[in-house]
Amino acid sequence: MRPGAPTDGTQAARPARPVTPRRQTPAERQARLLETALCCCVLAALAVYAPAEIHYSDYDFTHPMLVVDLIAMVLLGYGAVHSLRARPLPAPGPLCGALGFSFCLAWRSFFARLVQHDLVERGLMSVDPSLQEPAAVVPVLGVALGLSAVAFGLSLALAARR
Repeated sequence: MRPGAPTDGTQAARPARPVTPRRQTPAERQARLLETALCCCVLAALAVYAPAEIHYSDYDFTHPMLVVDLIAMVLLGYGAVHSLRARPLPAPGPLCGALGFSFCLAWRSFFARLVQHDLVERGLMSVDPSLQEPAAVVPVLGVALGLSAVAFGLSLALAARR
């Protein structure tokens, strides 16, 4: 009997050989580079978006609209980190979901304010002057909507490749 062999008559399992991933094709490598760049852009945008949104909301963490933004922030952070940690394999799924959620949030925020401004201008709605938002909010939300649409589209293309 060999040293270290089981005494019950079964054979000892061989140590597993490390699995070497197959070589990536140039298209797969390029998709992974795009995914990595998208993750870096998301994390950079998150570094600006999180403090700006929290400050704009006057640090009221119970406000329902800020709670939705906080959910988006957590999803974006998780999706980007999950994708970056999956190397060398692609993992765009959670990032795609987070960007889809963020795109929907940006869509709702932008168009809700456009409708509100239209109703105020036509005299169909009045807004308490103390609650009036700065004029720059709508253009900023428009840029955020455009960027989130592009990022979501890229992530959908990456997820569809899988």
